[in-house]
Amino acid sequence: MKQVSTFGATFFLVILLAGCQKEAQTTSTQAQTYSLLTFSKNSVAVAVHLEVETPESAQLIAIFTPTEPTLHLYGLDMPLSGIDGVGRPTRVAIVSGVMEAAGKLQADVIATDVSFPTFEQPFPLYPDGPVTLTLPVALPASRPESPEAVLSITYMACSSEGVCKPPVTDKQTTVTLPAAIWQ
Repeated sequence: MKQVSTFGATFFLVILLAGCQKEAQTTSTQAQTYSLLTFSKNSVAVAVHLEVETPESAQLIAIFTPTEPTLHLYGLDMPLSGIDGVGRPTRVAIVSGVMEAAGKLQADVIATDVSFPTFEQPFPLYPDGPVTLTLPVALPASRPESPEAVLSITYMACSSEGVCKPPVTDKQTTVTLPAAIWQ
């Protein structure tokens, strides 16, 4: 008899949890992704897109992918002019327009501080390979007359052997946000 009541309680709990899970799935909002910018320069392919659940809940995502397997990028907290003029941070920023930063820029990998004999300060280096940066953003509640934003992209790729590609510093590009965001 005890087994039957335990089975009944377990069956009831499974049905209850399944109903709660279905309710959570139907009430959650699916994020939409909109490509804003793609380009390749100095051995790095850059793709920037916007993920939007609602205009109040969106994030700008920039993926920096070195085109050679032994290249790495520098940490986003490095000074814009590098360390003693060497290196450039990996960054995406909003310069102007209808989109505003609503949080701190984050990377999907951790930069490791690496010291070099001729420099007093260590360099923050990401591992070889791609780096994805995410920036929470705020958008207007309704479609603006001119749905544009100016983005700034900065990065520099180097190899562990010390061969560096020319930096891309504050490359400003105007992007148009799609009207579908506000529909």
